Amino acid sequence: MRKILTGMAVAALMAQPLHTQPVSAEASSPMPEELSYRLEDQRAKCSAAGGTLKGEDKALTPAELSAATGELLWVYEEGMLNCSAGPTDSYCGSGGCYVSFCFGTDELAALIHSWRVYIEKGVPILETVSKGDDCGGAKSDTCVTWYIWANGELTLSGSEPKP
Repeated sequence: MRKILTGMAVAALMAQPLHTQPVSAEASSPMPEELSYRLEDQRAKCSAAGGTLKGEDKALTPAELSAATGELLWVYEEGMLNCSAGPTDSYCGSGGCYVSFCFGTDELAALIHSWRVYIEKGVPILETVSKGDDCGGAKSDTCVTWYIWANGELTLSGSEPKP
């Protein structure tokens, strides 16, 4: 069973999805089945509307968490998808775009503006940027949140508003 951890504020206004920082990694572990289902669902919705789904190559990104083990964090950004027949769903708002981070059998799902994975002192870190009300700031402030990858788990490390 997939555990879903949700966070970040949900916004109603539309916004353009921001392209993320691509992280290169060899796809040594297959894409999680749940993401395959979601992508197929979007293809079906777009096809039913008479269109073709585009942007799949931008919507899925494998990010390497451990070069030694080949562990991957799969990132699924629904805001990168585009149906040629027009919008079938809205994934972005003023609070950001819906993004899923899948690792093992767990998933972190959030509305964010951007993300990146980097290594600090040998430890993989996922950094997300969202609206400030998610970490005690004003809604117009930027909020940065960090998650640390250790022992096969993604753990919240901290967050802070950036006025």
